[in-house]
Amino acid sequence: MCKLLIGCPVTDRNWILPTWFKYAQDACDVAGVDAQYVFLVPEDDEETIDCISEHSNATIALGTQQAYPGDHKWSGARYENMVSLRNELLSWVRIKHPDYFFSLDSDILLHPHAIRNLLEDMEDYDYWAVGSKCYLSRTSVKFPNAGTWVGRGFRRANTRGVSKVGVIMAAKMMGPDAYNTDYQYHSMGEDLGWSRAVIEAGGTLGFDGRVTNKHIMDERRLDLTDDRVGW
Repeated sequence: MCKLLIGCPVTDRNWILPTWFKYAQDACDVAGVDAQYVFLVPEDDEETIDCISEHSNATIALGTQQAYPGDHKWSGARYENMVSLRNELLSWVRIKHPDYFFSLDSDILLHPHAIRNLLEDMEDYDYWAVGSKCYLSRTSVKFPNAGTWVGRGFRRANTRGVSKVGVIMAAKMMGPDAYNTDYQYHSMGEDLGWSRAVIEAGGTLGFDGRVTNKHIMDERRLDLTDDRVGW
């Protein structure tokens, strides 16, 4: 059985983490893997720490930096902050040295087949990492969490199968080469900076669009059905 580590930086996420764990565990059960979890949490975020502590297979790394204030008001300063937080988490991942690290943002609820599909992709293709599909807007199907580089620009990519892409975000199954690649700043987000760093290091990225995960952008949407996803 492969050694799988799942996690992300989290702040004030006690409202979704119990549900997040349930969907992640269901996907692990379908894939037949017994995953461990790791989270980077600010030391004063006691409610989130208490929520994670209920899971014996979860490690809490107390962050040396605070998350940038604000909800969905993204800016260059916030992207810089996210680069630091994600690289701090990767330093913990490298100590654990799993076969795969699934960087799964805390607002993504997994489709039951997502982990199984991604592990198959990592075995079948020469990818350093593979992204699992979700939508990065509340309503549009034009904004999945993957894309291709077009000159200096970026274009969203949507697929029903498995394909090579230039950018993956939000839900990324990483092999060792990928999780040993640092995040870099990019004006459109740290995931773009990391994706470009992987490609510049000689790696390739894949995207699995066979199933779609659910992106919960705020607490009010936690119990709503997303017609694009089906649940």
